[in-house]
Amino acid sequence: MRKKSKSIIKFLFIILIILGGWYWHKLIKKKMPVDFVDYTFFSQKLDKRINEELISLGFSNEDLLKKYHQQKKNETMCWLEITKEIKIPDGCSLSVCKERIIAAVEEIGGDIHEVDLAETGEKLKIICGKDSTILQNLILWRKRIKEKKYRIALVIDDVGYNERFVDKFLKLDIPITFCILPREKYSTILSGKIAKAGKEVLLHLPLEPKAYPKINPGPWAIFTSMSAGKIKEIFFSNLESIPDAVGVNNHMGSRFMENGEKLKVLLACVKEKGLFFLDSNTTSSFADRISKDLGLKFAKNKVFLDNKDDINYVRKQLKLAYRKVLKEGNVVAIGHVQRKATPIVLAEEINILKEKGVEFVFVSELVD
Repeated sequence: MRKKSKSIIKFLFIILIILGGWYWHKLIKKKMPVDFVDYTFFSQKLDKRINEELISLGFSNEDLLKKYHQQKKNETMCWLEITKEIKIPDGCSLSVCKERIIAAVEEIGGDIHEVDLAETGEKLKIICGKDSTILQNLILWRKRIKEKKYRIALVIDDVGYNERFVDKFLKLDIPITFCILPREKYSTILSGKIAKAGKEVLLHLPLEPKAYPKINPGPWAIFTSMSAGKIKEIFFSNLESIPDAVGVNNHMGSRFMENGEKLKVLLACVKEKGLFFLDSNTTSSFADRISKDLGLKFAKNKVFLDNKDDINYVRKQLKLAYRKVLKEGNVVAIGHVQRKATPIVLAEEINILKEKGVEFVFVSELVD
């Protein structure tokens, strides 16, 4: 008897579940309009077709920058709106992408709501869907990532006293800028030799230091006591002894470089000859401001490599130049031709720096 009662209760419970389900279905159906539309499936179909077209155009998963979707619903419909941002592969035409994607959408019965191809050719936006409903926001853009450049211009000062000193530097297979003192025994000879070797030549112009006469810049130096006419005369005479010079930098000059009036006369001469000026940075000077006013191409030294002729010191300074170039992008570093340690360290470190992404250039490539 108990078994029969349990069976009846179980049967009634199942009937109640069925009746409850039927009533719930009728209630939902009554609330949902007869013409209710669900675009979810079509949205997924549209997304799949667009993906197929992108793949055929050369896109890959790595090009997808962002994708998100949102389930939406109102009184008459529900749908899935998908937004994608994609990086355009190299060599892919945005115009071709536009035509192919539009054709793919229309092929499966989709509708194009908006197409915007930027005049710069950097961005394509396509909004599409079904009827008046937006199902896909597609943004294709060409992100021009400028590769960060780390460039060091190595400068070797004090060339001209000795013909053999330059040979160790000329053997280094990188661009080097040599600064030649004027009217020395080997000045003109070395100007031709260095230029013939494919390196860059500057006039290493002696200027008055604060410690003069204790420290003498040489017989062909320019002093603050000179008139404008005398400054021009000495400059042009000095320049004649370095026929391959493409620019000028100062030898010493801590006093002269701080005298804005006389420095302007000199830099105007540099500008007149179509040269650029490299501030050796021996003192705080007006050279950058005056050069800008004159429209003179200009660069500035950031590191002295070999104030001590010691291998460990030069290596430390070269590391300093590397740290600076990582921050600033471009660095001028000055060494001296008579140093023994400098060419040794450079020969050891050049390839290491190249492997780290450093490019060695002439000073003329860094002037602005």
